[in-house]
Amino acid sequence: MVASLKPDLMGWIFSPYSKRRISADSACRQIESIQRTSPEILHAAVFAGNTVPQILSVVARLPGLHFAQIADGPGMLSELRRLFAGRLEVLPVVRVSEKLSDPKLSAYMPADWCILDTAVPGTYGGTGKTMDLSWVSDVTQRHFLAGGLNPDNVAERLKGSSASGADVSSGVEADPAAPGRKDKRKVQRFIEIVKEVRFPR
Repeated sequence: MVASLKPDLMGWIFSPYSKRRISADSACRQIESIQRTSPEILHAAVFAGNTVPQILSVVARLPGLHFAQIADGPGMLSELRRLFAGRLEVLPVVRVSEKLSDPKLSAYMPADWCILDTAVPGTYGGTGKTMDLSWVSDVTQRHFLAGGLNPDNVAERLKGSSASGADVSSGVEADPAAPGRKDKRKVQRFIEIVKEVRFPR
């Protein structure tokens, strides 16, 4: 359903701490199906709190994967970049809780782009909490904005930042009591708004 709405990128969550996690076998079947009908969509395996062997095992089972999205700090990023050199791009997720600048981001680099998410103590994301956009106003590194985004606020938050795009999960779900189940109308509206803000006709 989500693929039929043509997002630029789809994330598949494998964190053991996420209620939205999926098995590698299920992700493999779905990605293969999507690639037959929508080969232009990119795919990211999303990890947070996983061990290196767990990450390597999942990535080895997913065909056509473009990115490994990692929310576990510079040490893990460096190790995975070494292991995936030339095969898979590693995308850092940076948890923001104070003013951020390019020099502070340097510990997470190199990366073509990164995801800036709201830091909530004791969690790995998916909290629905927005950040103070003044914290990322000085960032010039290409990034996607995450944290508490939904169809009602994404246009305003993108216009108030330098983000190239937006990352969403809980903000387009059908029922807060059923994490992972997306609402087609919310997903469609979110995608349309983001594309219109960043690539107006």
